[in-house]
Amino acid sequence: MTKDKRTVVVRGSDVRPTAVTGPGFEGVRQTRLIDATHGSVHQEVVIMELAPGGVIPGHFHPFEESFFMLEGEALYAVAGESYRIPKGGYGFAPIAAPHAWHNTSDRPARWIEVRAPQPKTVADAHGTYAGPELSPPKDGREITVGDPRCRHVGFHEPDHMPPYGPVAGRGAINYCVKHISARLLVQDTLGAVQHITFLAQLPPAPADDRNVMDLMQADPVNKTHYHQYEEVYHFLQGRGLAYLDGETFEIGAGDTALAAVGGSHAVINIGDEPLLWLETMTPRPPEQHSMFWERDWAALTALPVTEGP
Repeated sequence: MTKDKRTVVVRGSDVRPTAVTGPGFEGVRQTRLIDATHGSVHQEVVIMELAPGGVIPGHFHPFEESFFMLEGEALYAVAGESYRIPKGGYGFAPIAAPHAWHNTSDRPARWIEVRAPQPKTVADAHGTYAGPELSPPKDGREITVGDPRCRHVGFHEPDHMPPYGPVAGRGAINYCVKHISARLLVQDTLGAVQHITFLAQLPPAPADDRNVMDLMQADPVNKTHYHQYEEVYHFLQGRGLAYLDGETFEIGAGDTALAAVGGSHAVINIGDEPLLWLETMTPRPPEQHSMFWERDWAALTALPVTEGP
């Protein structure tokens, strides 16, 4: 990325899975969506695939790791418990907590995974260390709301999204997004301290606005904001426009966008169905002044300050 370019779009059609090998790994593939090569400095976001009978052995990291199951199901063990993670299941592994996976079903399992802080290669390890004391699970409890043993996992159904309305982001001083639905997934209630993940959904655009590719360019300053943390948007459903540092991209299911620190960005729905995405924030937004809306600052009178030689 150039000095002033702090955003990037990764097309789902441009990424390919690669095999993950090592002692105890069986039937594992990984697709990198966002990492340091894209300009991210705070996180990695990948798609993990586990074949029927596949195993990810016990291991742990010097970073938090969260997930959201996209397809299939698998068994997941962490912090002394094992769970059956179905489609829509999500969860979290704290720093240094051993965890393991096992796909005992007859279908592949596929999930999106977030790692924060960004993994660092130390010696020969890219942030992954063997945890042989934890065996891959052979069974697991169902995710049950209200069960205190499900403290690192949760479950999402499409009808769990709240009604569309105004939303105040963490640290924002008012309702900064006027018509959106958002559901928090991984946050401090699950034990996360380095990052947040949530689902966000925009309703279909009015009929006379659909497919208008210059909608963003017409008035970009009224639609964009920036902040001091990174965000990643992985789109799951629908069609939209992403306005990123002055450029407009049409986006759809499987695409991923990075808004790095200070990168101006906004998203609108231009399709006939809801636009749904999984969003990450890392580091966690501060308690105050977490978002800066360009329209508010553009309305102020700027002093003509210049620097001398």
